[in-house]
Amino acid sequence: MSDKNTPDPGQRHVTSLRFTAGFLLFVIILSAGCAEKTSYSPAEKIATYSIPGFENEMESHAREIWDRVKNTPEIRSVISEGAFSTLILMHPYSVGIFDPSKAEWIVIVSSVPHESEHIKMVILRLDYQTLELKKSYKFIYPVKNVTVSDCVSLIKNSMVNGPDGSGENFNVKNLVIKGDYCIYSHPATDFGGTLIVNRNAGKVVFYATTVWDGTGRLLIPSDRT
Repeated sequence: MSDKNTPDPGQRHVTSLRFTAGFLLFVIILSAGCAEKTSYSPAEKIATYSIPGFENEMESHAREIWDRVKNTPEIRSVISEGAFSTLILMHPYSVGIFDPSKAEWIVIVSSVPHESEHIKMVILRLDYQTLELKKSYKFIYPVKNVTVSDCVSLIKNSMVNGPDGSGENFNVKNLVIKGDYCIYSHPATDFGGTLIVNRNAGKVVFYATTVWDGTGRLLIPSDRT
């Protein structure tokens, strides 16, 4: 006859299982609480773009750039909306003799509309060499989803009204789609440039020129913004 004070083996097994389950739940909760707050997957969509000749630069610096800016107040104001898309590129304002002191890293972050009628967007310009923030721009646009054909029209119109009036030289082979962005870059034999359309906003949100023998300039966003 067993002693009444001796625990039943089955009861010991159940108690052990409960303890193990409780411990595992504690570990899961602790891990979730300690998770880095900047882990945005799968809501984040990060794309990169590089004009020909600078692909290695982009590949080696994109993650460093994102890690550097993702917790800034400017970026947080957008990604707090929920899902967002990001485009990182390097724009050289001179290419005949590349001048790193004039080049910039560009980071464009926009909220992805779900039920909202507006899009929040931030554009950051970083120093090419130091990655220090040079200037930031904030925008709110109404949602206006556009097709690739619409993007082409917007880009052509901006090029015609640009400094070189080169809209008629548009070459669709230079058009690239990266997530929510249509990107067009035309090489600087004399004058060139890069234009970016946000497809959710239906606007050219970035336009900067490149000069072979000289220095291009930023047209959109305006420095007066």
